[in-house]
Amino acid sequence: MNAPRKERRTIEAVEECVAAVKDGEIERFRYIVEHYQQQIYIYCSRILNSEQDAEDAIQEIFLKTYKAIPSYTPKISFNSWIYKIAYNHCMNILRKRKLNSKLDSILKLDSSNKYLENFDTGVFSPHLEEIFFKVLRDEERNLMILHVFHEKNYQEIAEIIGKSPEAIRKKISRIKEKIKIEYTKSRKEDEQCVFTM
Repeated sequence: MNAPRKERRTIEAVEECVAAVKDGEIERFRYIVEHYQQQIYIYCSRILNSEQDAEDAIQEIFLKTYKAIPSYTPKISFNSWIYKIAYNHCMNILRKRKLNSKLDSILKLDSSNKYLENFDTGVFSPHLEEIFFKVLRDEERNLMILHVFHEKNYQEIAEIIGKSPEAIRKKISRIKEKIKIEYTKSRKEDEQCVFTM
């Protein structure tokens, strides 16, 4: 069986389960969880840069999904819809982290960088890691995670984020340019350090 046909059948099976859950067959929600659990977990762990936070987040995301299923209408795919719930939930967590970090710095508490502490260094080179977590804003980082790691196209990202595909294309183009500039600058600084030693 070719991949597109299998993927189409999977999408149809998920949509059938969604309709069944909306009709009161709550046990069918288990299939939705089983289908999306791993991919939503990976998405959350990349955005939140914490496996523990991602585990906590997926519990909340599936609870929110279950509660919101009665309001789901197939104007957008269920896949985009559940990613939108995950996106909003993760962005709220990141906003809370920023607030906590600001409070910690105001109160002069230990504000170790949780991003870099929990980061899997095998994903990026040190230069890209620094750019990804220190230079890119949360929204920019999220767009790149959706586009690069989760291979979402502009239309899917637009549905998740709630913007037009053209706006998403422009934003991702600007982010790529920002990464290139910062990466080049970082590499030049390293070369200068080597020559001055």
